[in-house]
Amino acid sequence: MPRSWGRWLDSQFTRLAILPTTAVMLLIFGIPLVFSLYLSFMEWRPEQGLFGGRFDGLANYQDLLTDPNFLGSLRITLGYTAATVTAELAAGLGIALLLDIDLPRIGFFRTVLVVPMMITPIVAGLCWKLLLDP
Repeated sequence: MPRSWGRWLDSQFTRLAILPTTAVMLLIFGIPLVFSLYLSFMEWRPEQGLFGGRFDGLANYQDLLTDPNFLGSLRITLGYTAATVTAELAAGLGIALLLDIDLPRIGFFRTVLVVPMMITPIVAGLCWKLLLDP
């Protein structure tokens, strides 16, 4: 038995509601991403216009991966990222484990750590309230 249009619309409402936002996000992020990928295969200079230049294949990537400055920068970036992610994970886990212990005055420390996280959404909500209901 075929479903009525109204029942189909009810079941697909969420997908239909996010469709405009998805389309805008694809335009804002998708087009520049594809264009950057296109340019990465071209020998291009700004004075040649958007679609000027000639196809260069993987030469740009070969130049990048054989450049000692790039490889040094990549090594520093990866090391820094690994160190900071590890340190933040260890610090966060350590603080969480300390706050999970049942001590007499632990509520104060939990409050001190949670209040800064609550302030940002509260201020944002108050700003929107003032903007929309002056």
